[in-house]
Amino acid sequence: MFSARSSPADNFRVEDGARGFTSSAAPIGIDDFDWPTSSKTVLRGFDRLEHNWLSGHRGVDLASRSGEKIRAAGPGRVVYSGLVVDNNVVSIEHSTGIRTTYMPVDPSVSIGDWVNTGDVIGTIEEGHCLLGTCLHWGAKRGDRYYDPLSLLDAVEIRLYPVSK
Repeated sequence: MFSARSSPADNFRVEDGARGFTSSAAPIGIDDFDWPTSSKTVLRGFDRLEHNWLSGHRGVDLASRSGEKIRAAGPGRVVYSGLVVDNNVVSIEHSTGIRTTYMPVDPSVSIGDWVNTGDVIGTIEEGHCLLGTCLHWGAKRGDRYYDPLSLLDAVEIRLYPVSK
């Protein structure tokens, strides 16, 4: 296992970096953010796309347990809480202009509610990941998507051997 612990400013360039792992300051804010799930296991990473209209993964999938309470990653105002196509979604606008999105989450908050870091915003639902349960966690400002892991003070990276 390889573990790296440092600040986002040391490990992430969200403006230009592929998957966020380069060295430059993260320009996305100063709010106090934390993991929205009890697990810190990333099942699928962020895809940096050249153009927003390209297909790709605009967030990270975090391992979760069925029925787990999902928490606000940072303080802010709930700007969406409801169904999008077949998934329940909660979106929070933070003071930095970043909007974080959580799905599939059965919401326990409503539009206009103020939440603090760690407040329960809903319960994970089945349906996003093919194997097991996971939370899709996204971050964007304006029309630009960011790796939500760059919001965190410390990131643990684990490398596992490739099985044949």
